[in-house]
Amino acid sequence: MQNHIHEWPALRSWARFVPLGPFWHIISNTSKTYSPASFARLQEEDLKHVNKNRYSDLLPSSMLSLALPHRLRSRLPLSSLLTCSFSSTPTATPRDYNRWSMVPPAIVAEMSIGAIYASAMWHLPLSTLDGVVCSSPSDFTLSQLIPMLSAAAGGLGVYSTPLGTWIDKVGPVKAGSTGSLLWFTGLMTCAAGAHLHSLPLIYLGYGGIGGAAWALLYLTPVSVTMKWFPDKRGLATGMTLSAFGLGAAVAPFFIEGFVDQFFIAPTFLGDAATTLLSTLPDGTQVLQSSPSTAVVVATAADAAKVGHGLIPGVYACGTGDAGATGAFAALACMYGSAGLVSSQFMKKPEDGWRPEGYEPDMMSTANADIGVPASIAVRTPQFPLLWMTVFGNAVGGLALISSR
Repeated sequence: MQNHIHEWPALRSWARFVPLGPFWHIISNTSKTYSPASFARLQEEDLKHVNKNRYSDLLPSSMLSLALPHRLRSRLPLSSLLTCSFSSTPTATPRDYNRWSMVPPAIVAEMSIGAIYASAMWHLPLSTLDGVVCSSPSDFTLSQLIPMLSAAAGGLGVYSTPLGTWIDKVGPVKAGSTGSLLWFTGLMTCAAGAHLHSLPLIYLGYGGIGGAAWALLYLTPVSVTMKWFPDKRGLATGMTLSAFGLGAAVAPFFIEGFVDQFFIAPTFLGDAATTLLSTLPDGTQVLQSSPSTAVVVATAADAAKVGHGLIPGVYACGTGDAGATGAFAALACMYGSAGLVSSQFMKKPEDGWRPEGYEPDMMSTANADIGVPASIAVRTPQFPLLWMTVFGNAVGGLALISSR
């Protein structure tokens, strides 16, 4: 039986696909530098252990073999265990394919993930899950909710490096479909967090899972359109990235509409001036006649902000619905479906394809096939420094945006 335990090159390749992947080689070899001969040796070593039909280069076979009973390990080949693996051959299109037909699905996919920028629209419904009309002491505070976008941006930064390589391997159909399913799962996780009043679940859905979806649905359309428009790369990236911004611009209308649709007014108990209340040590207000009934006192400004014809007064906590749970679930279905359908139409051109009449300028570095392969670049000392620079700038900028 083949010994899988010592496939260390595969293990190193897998390490790039976890959050510490960009720093894997720096952590283990902080003072090591590489000569051209070392680069060639490492690249040859990696290629030796890559299975072209399965993703065994991503997952060490020892992990799978050790997880199975000895009887199964001795009888089943590794390839038979990966019954649902992704093919490493991306879907390509004929040479006479109309490249402009690739633009609409790329725009739809970008718009679906652009909604992640509209995190501020969730602050009001998530901060009034219990009180509904206004915040109660048991509700989330604004300071707890503002970093949602920063968490998603952090996930984008962590996952972009490994997923960028993975997108090229599996192709835009599978990459876009995976991103759409992750975005659906992330929003549904947020819906569960809102329903259970769990802040960790909300951050897991919006930041952890949503960050991975952001990376896939942001990078895949850009990569596809740039391959189809090598003569108009600025136009290609401009079209897709403007769609991302457009998605962020229209998302507030969808979020507000769904929140209003699923809003349920709480029970009105009376005017604040005539209703006798007591305040508990934790700040919760309750009825004197029924100490187990927690209430909130809504001002005219609170009632106007929520709308729905509510008036100032005393409302019972936990008797209404701020609409966040239903809105998250509805958006999960809408954006997940839009991204999944559009991803089926995103395909890469055949190898060697060029637009009619286009000849690359070999004097331009933009069209020259130069540089260090990604599998080697991630092991250089410069890579984590560049990664942390961009990561810090992105998180800082998005933190400012989300706090406005």
